[in-house]
Amino acid sequence: VSRVAIEAMGNGIPVVATRGTTLAQQAEEFGAAVLCGDDNIDSLIAAIEMVERNYESLAAKARERQAKVRKHFSVEHFRELLMTEVSRVNRQ
Repeated sequence: VSRVAIEAMGNGIPVVATRGTTLAQQAEEFGAAVLCGDDNIDSLIAAIEMVERNYESLAAKARERQAKVRKHFSVEHFRELLMTEVSRVNRQ
């Protein structure tokens, strides 16, 4: 996942993402995402224009989720996931 997109979401900035990607899934969950089609320039243009027209409401939505995205991408959360997986493997 793009570190730029993670930083944007963590700072309450809406992102444009391609449908069906990990970034799209995370952007929808953690921020205000506008999705566009893969290999479709018209879809990308439409998504960018949508962000321009609705920036304030999209940014407000993204800001509401800032704490969630920061927690999810934190070192502490990564450590929790890693230790959970280590424990699971050790039990086998």
